[in-house]
Amino acid sequence: MGALRPEGWSPLGTSRLLEQETGRIWERELYIFHKDKLGHCSAYSYNYATRVVSALRAGHWIPIGKAEGHWGAFKAFEGKDWLP
Repeated sequence: MGALRPEGWSPLGTSRLLEQETGRIWERELYIFHKDKLGHCSAYSYNYATRVVSALRAGHWIPIGKAEGHWGAFKAFEGKDWLP
């Protein structure tokens, strides 16, 4: 779907929306929840505007990496990874 599209293009449309009444800017995010075979749960979010991937750790969203390049390859921030 993204063939020949500019970097950062999203098939879901705009990544930021302006609420006219309040002037607040909302950013589109994707949330992913995963439960492994041992019953451990993980939660992740992806911000379409900033392309930052965050993980829910001890009740707080911690940025762990960013999607880069045309195809959105994941690059972890220093000292961060998918698992805590």
